[in-house]
Amino acid sequence: SGVPYWTTDIGGFAGGDTTSDDFRELIVRWFQWGAFCPLFRLHGVRHGPTWPPGDAGVCGATPSNEIWSFGDAGETAIVRVMRMREQLRPYVMEQFVNAADSGTPVIRPLFYDFWEDAASQRVDDQQMFGPDYLVAPVLTKGATSRFVYLPPLPNGTVWRNVFTHVDTDTTAGGRNISEPTPLTGEGLSTFPLYRRTTLTA
Repeated sequence: SGVPYWTTDIGGFAGGDTTSDDFRELIVRWFQWGAFCPLFRLHGVRHGPTWPPGDAGVCGATPSNEIWSFGDAGETAIVRVMRMREQLRPYVMEQFVNAADSGTPVIRPLFYDFWEDAASQRVDDQQMFGPDYLVAPVLTKGATSRFVYLPPLPNGTVWRNVFTHVDTDTTAGGRNISEPTPLTGEGLSTFPLYRRTTLTA
């Protein structure tokens, strides 16, 4: 679109019951994707059991919208992805410089980086975050797994799962794999995220 510094309001701007299990699941998954958008922010007006939709209360106040407002498991998952984004600050800044200098988008469809791979042209629910990170956000309510397409890479390079550190070799061609996306416990803090990694001898 020519607008490299793009984002969304994590959680949606209006609505969202902070006590709802459905909303807590949604906001964790949104944070996990949002951390791999150019700009990363939580922003919005919430409602809860004592705050009906559309009621901003006295002086425009609304229920809490801080990361600890979405349950213990949600907070743990959100803190993990926030720390990850902060650790990526030098990488993110490098992508911003590239966008300013050359117009290269920070996030892009797979076919931008893998234009010779026909299968990459058909993938519409994954993205690259700069040249190194492949992000496959969880987009379905209640999903405990999702399929991920990993495009082909040259010899000596693999897709490394950021959380499990398992390498997937695609030198013989792109691969479709199924990745778990647990909804409870430590697993909620993970999602399909891969780094293009060069192996050392």
